[in-house]
Amino acid sequence: MLSAPLMPIGTWAQCDQTEWIRHFTAVAPTTTALSSSIINTVHSKTDGSWYWINGLGGQTVNEVNVAGEVVQCEPCQTGKSILLQRYDSEGDFIWSKFGCFGQELSVRGMSVDNDGNLVFGGYYRGDLSFDGMFLGQSETGFPSHYTMNVSSTGELLWFRDGNKSAAGFHTSVNQGTLLCLSVVDSTSFDGVTYYHSDSISSQSNQAIILLVDEGGHVLWDQRIEGNGNRTLRNVSCSSGSCVIQGNFMDEIVYQGNTLSGGNNGKLFQLSIDLETGTFRWMKKQSNNVNSVIVEASTIISDSVLYSGGLYNGNGNPSEFTFLGTTISSSNGLTDGFIMKQNLNNGQLRWLKTIGAAGYSSVRSIDETASGVVINGFFTSEELDFEGLTILNHSENEDPFVFVLDQDGKPSCLVADIGSAARELANGIWTFGDYQYVTVNFVDSLRLGQFYIETNANSQAVWKTCLPCDTLTGINEQPIREKALAIYPNPTATQTKLTYSTPQGKPTLQVADMLGRVAQTVQLPSHEGTYTLDASTLGTGVYFCTLLSGTEVLATQKLSVIRNE
Repeated sequence: MLSAPLMPIGTWAQCDQTEWIRHFTAVAPTTTALSSSIINTVHSKTDGSWYWINGLGGQTVNEVNVAGEVVQCEPCQTGKSILLQRYDSEGDFIWSKFGCFGQELSVRGMSVDNDGNLVFGGYYRGDLSFDGMFLGQSETGFPSHYTMNVSSTGELLWFRDGNKSAAGFHTSVNQGTLLCLSVVDSTSFDGVTYYHSDSISSQSNQAIILLVDEGGHVLWDQRIEGNGNRTLRNVSCSSGSCVIQGNFMDEIVYQGNTLSGGNNGKLFQLSIDLETGTFRWMKKQSNNVNSVIVEASTIISDSVLYSGGLYNGNGNPSEFTFLGTTISSSNGLTDGFIMKQNLNNGQLRWLKTIGAAGYSSVRSIDETASGVVINGFFTSEELDFEGLTILNHSENEDPFVFVLDQDGKPSCLVADIGSAARELANGIWTFGDYQYVTVNFVDSLRLGQFYIETNANSQAVWKTCLPCDTLTGINEQPIREKALAIYPNPTATQTKLTYSTPQGKPTLQVADMLGRVAQTVQLPSHEGTYTLDASTLGTGVYFCTLLSGTEVLATQKLSVIRNE
């Protein structure tokens, strides 16, 4: 059984920073955490509603805490459960559906059509059921691909699966759904069997591209072949064209057109005609740098944009060359990158890196009225992008959100999204003048006036404002230098706060983990050093925040440790 409709945390306010948050976390003793491999969100471009799907690990009773309310699901006989929910653009709950799977389940793609119906798929092992209906069982030792279409009211419209295969990324189009299948030996879809080609090595996987109509029936199918393995990661469609992106070894062959690769999993793009699947163009990276992974893609007008990570792996600097343009990575393990290509011929328009001393990656990208909005995460103390330096607010991953102009230059920064704990930016989308961001986190999350504390892997979806003139402009945000530093930290009695703000006399506010204000001090000038008396504070973690009116200038965590 599922609980009654759920209410969101917080209330709507004026369009300034974070307006609303919905928080998801696992709470049952038998449920260790939300499964980060299954968590997904996707939205409707028609009405702004969004779907949230998550896999749960408990085998007896599964519960999820959503905005303070507990969703209780009937136990799965096969082992693990999946929860699908729909919310409107204001974060209000619409419906929930519940399913079961056996050994393993992965959601590789989600998309919403013009009628608000959801298509999602991936692969599973063991049994699979949804909304009380048994759907299928995989062959022992092999995964089965699956694709299901769920209506905007929660009814299952159609389901397809096939053994020894995995469904890759897909997208909704006017004709139905463009779907990619990875074939190991042979598989089927809607009664049609697809065999591994005898002309290539049996150790090489193939990919089948299908255009499926609204009833789940195949309109056309095409193969991506060639010796060596390949992984399809993204597909985007618009104006009769689709671009499929992934990584490959050795070679890619599509309708007689061939790309030769290397041995490091080169990046490639394949453009096809949506109506027929006819080849249009293919491109690849030029050098053999370590893996380049595209996390997201989107088509805007006559351009296709990609975002992702350049995986160095050994902490040494390296270069990534694509269509004659080279970007250099930092000394980190992973650098984020974004690039823009001409949709008609694949020519590169620009390629940029977002670097950090640790990990950084651009996880999602979307179109706005002001340009392009991206989000991702980084792990080091600072993130460098186009000459700007962004400070890390957390101890591990910290999310960032930028609005870029058409040339890829940052025009706005969404400020004050830092946390005191681990974070991982997961997705972003826009609807109207608003932006929605999802983030995975552990322990705690601080977003503007909201604070969330949990003891398990969790996810939050929050809403903020677009376009740029409603966000904090980069020239107004003190992001080039560290605006607030605390030493010693931890402290038992007192500590010194060194601060620097553009102008005026900022206010220092000290709040506990629940957001209760313990101290408020008007500082004498726009920069200097202030000695904070911590003797009145109990043992625990506090947030020291610099404010100019209601605007947050900087926040740092302070730990008070004292024998009491």
